[in-house]
Amino acid sequence: MDRLDQIRETFAKNGTRLGTGEFRRYDKRFEVIRDVIASGEIGTPSGAIFFGASSLMHGHIHTIDTLSFLLGDPGIVRVRGELPDVDAASMAGNHVPEDPEAVYELEFANGVMATSAHTGSGAVCTLPFSLT
Repeated sequence: MDRLDQIRETFAKNGTRLGTGEFRRYDKRFEVIRDVIASGEIGTPSGAIFFGASSLMHGHIHTIDTLSFLLGDPGIVRVRGELPDVDAASMAGNHVPEDPEAVYELEFANGVMATSAHTGSGAVCTLPFSLT
Protein backbone atom coordinates (compact mmCIF):
# COMPACT_ATOMS: atom_id res chain seq x y z
CA MET A 1 0.00 0.00 0.00
CA ASP A 2 2.92 2.34 0.64
CA ARG A 3 4.07 1.95 -2.97
CA LEU A 4 0.56 2.64 -4.24
CA ASP A 5 0.44 5.80 -2.10
CA GLN A 6 3.74 6.92 -3.67
CA ILE A 7 2.36 6.36 -7.15
CA ARG A 8 -0.84 8.24 -6.33
CA GLU A 9 1.13 11.16 -4.84
CA THR A 10 3.41 11.30 -7.91
CA PHE A 11 0.41 11.49 -10.22
CA ALA A 12 -1.20 14.20 -8.06
CA LYS A 13 2.03 16.22 -7.88
CA ASN A 14 2.44 16.18 -11.66
CA GLY A 15 -1.22 16.76 -12.48
CA THR A 16 -1.36 13.43 -14.31
CA ARG A 17 -4.37 11.14 -14.44
CA LEU A 18 -4.31 7.39 -14.26
CA GLY A 19 -7.09 5.16 -15.52
CA THR A 20 -7.25 1.44 -14.91
CA GLY A 21 -9.64 -1.30 -15.84
CA GLU A 22 -9.57 -4.92 -14.85
CA PHE A 23 -10.10 -7.48 -17.56
CA ARG A 24 -12.41 -10.40 -16.93
CA ARG A 25 -9.60 -12.81 -17.74
CA TYR A 26 -8.33 -12.23 -14.20
CA ASP A 27 -11.61 -13.43 -12.71
CA LYS A 28 -11.26 -17.08 -11.60
CA ARG A 29 -14.79 -17.87 -12.85
CA PHE A 30 -13.69 -17.19 -16.43
CA GLU A 31 -10.63 -19.42 -15.97
CA VAL A 32 -12.94 -22.35 -15.17
CA ILE A 33 -14.91 -21.77 -18.37
CA ARG A 34 -11.74 -21.39 -20.44
CA ASP A 35 -10.33 -24.63 -19.01
CA VAL A 36 -13.50 -26.58 -19.82
CA ILE A 37 -13.45 -25.24 -23.39
CA ALA A 38 -9.74 -26.07 -23.79
CA SER A 39 -10.28 -29.62 -22.52
CA GLY A 40 -12.60 -30.36 -25.45
CA GLU A 41 -15.00 -32.28 -23.20
CA ILE A 42 -17.96 -30.20 -24.41
CA GLY A 43 -16.89 -30.05 -28.06
CA THR A 44 -15.08 -27.55 -30.24
CA PRO A 45 -16.22 -23.91 -30.36
CA SER A 46 -17.70 -23.04 -33.74
CA GLY A 47 -18.50 -19.42 -32.92
CA ALA A 48 -18.85 -16.87 -30.17
CA ILE A 49 -21.55 -14.27 -29.57
CA PHE A 50 -21.67 -11.42 -27.07
CA PHE A 51 -25.27 -10.28 -26.45
CA GLY A 52 -25.63 -6.82 -24.94
CA ALA A 53 -25.25 -3.12 -25.56
CA SER A 54 -21.73 -1.87 -25.03
CA SER A 55 -19.59 1.10 -25.95
CA LEU A 56 -16.72 0.74 -28.38
CA MET A 57 -13.76 1.66 -26.18
CA HIS A 58 -15.02 1.35 -22.61
CA GLY A 59 -17.03 -1.84 -23.01
CA HIS A 60 -15.96 -3.83 -26.04
CA ILE A 61 -12.31 -3.79 -25.02
CA HIS A 62 -13.53 -6.16 -22.29
CA THR A 63 -15.93 -8.25 -24.39
CA ILE A 64 -13.32 -8.87 -27.10
CA ASP A 65 -10.65 -9.72 -24.55
CA THR A 66 -13.05 -12.08 -22.74
CA LEU A 67 -13.95 -13.93 -25.94
CA SER A 68 -10.25 -14.17 -26.84
CA PHE A 69 -9.39 -15.49 -23.40
CA LEU A 70 -12.19 -18.09 -23.41
CA LEU A 71 -10.99 -19.36 -26.81
CA GLY A 72 -7.34 -19.64 -25.68
CA ASP A 73 -6.08 -16.33 -27.13
CA PRO A 74 -5.77 -17.56 -30.72
CA GLY A 75 -5.14 -14.08 -32.15
CA ILE A 76 -7.51 -12.00 -34.24
CA VAL A 77 -7.00 -11.99 -38.01
CA ARG A 78 -10.00 -9.93 -39.18
CA VAL A 79 -12.22 -7.26 -37.63
CA ARG A 80 -15.37 -5.53 -38.85
CA GLY A 81 -17.16 -2.96 -36.74
CA GLU A 82 -20.21 -0.77 -36.92
CA LEU A 83 -21.26 2.32 -35.01
CA PRO A 84 -25.05 2.06 -35.36
CA ASP A 85 -26.01 4.95 -33.09
CA VAL A 86 -23.58 7.61 -34.30
CA ASP A 87 -25.30 10.58 -35.87
CA ALA A 88 -23.10 11.93 -38.67
CA ALA A 89 -24.35 15.45 -37.88
CA SER A 90 -22.78 15.23 -34.38
CA MET A 91 -19.31 14.50 -35.82
CA ALA A 92 -16.90 17.37 -36.37
CA GLY A 93 -13.75 16.71 -38.39
CA ASN A 94 -14.23 12.91 -38.33
CA HIS A 95 -14.28 13.01 -34.54
CA VAL A 96 -16.91 11.14 -32.54
CA PRO A 97 -17.62 13.32 -29.47
CA GLU A 98 -18.20 10.44 -27.04
CA ASP A 99 -17.62 6.70 -26.80
CA PRO A 100 -20.37 5.28 -29.03
CA GLU A 101 -22.19 1.99 -28.76
CA ALA A 102 -20.83 -0.43 -31.33
CA VAL A 103 -21.12 -3.94 -32.72
CA TYR A 104 -18.34 -6.07 -34.18
CA GLU A 105 -17.43 -9.24 -36.03
CA LEU A 106 -14.10 -10.95 -35.47
CA GLU A 107 -12.32 -13.85 -37.07
CA PHE A 108 -9.87 -15.61 -34.80
CA ALA A 109 -6.76 -17.37 -36.10
CA ASN A 110 -8.32 -20.72 -35.16
CA GLY A 111 -11.22 -20.06 -37.57
CA VAL A 112 -13.81 -19.23 -34.91
CA MET A 113 -16.03 -16.31 -35.88
CA ALA A 114 -17.31 -14.00 -33.15
CA THR A 115 -19.88 -11.24 -33.16
CA SER A 116 -21.66 -8.90 -30.82
CA ALA A 117 -25.40 -8.32 -30.90
CA HIS A 118 -26.87 -5.06 -29.63
CA THR A 119 -29.65 -6.31 -27.34
CA GLY A 120 -30.20 -3.63 -24.73
CA SER A 121 -28.75 -3.31 -21.26
CA GLY A 122 -28.24 -6.97 -20.30
CA ALA A 123 -25.04 -8.73 -21.28
CA VAL A 124 -24.61 -12.42 -22.07
CA CYS A 125 -21.81 -14.28 -23.78
CA THR A 126 -22.50 -17.55 -25.64
CA LEU A 127 -20.17 -19.97 -27.37
CA PRO A 128 -21.88 -22.40 -29.78
CA PHE A 129 -20.10 -25.74 -29.94
CA SER A 130 -19.75 -28.52 -32.44
CA LEU A 131 -20.08 -31.70 -30.42
CA THR A 132 -17.62 -34.37 -31.40
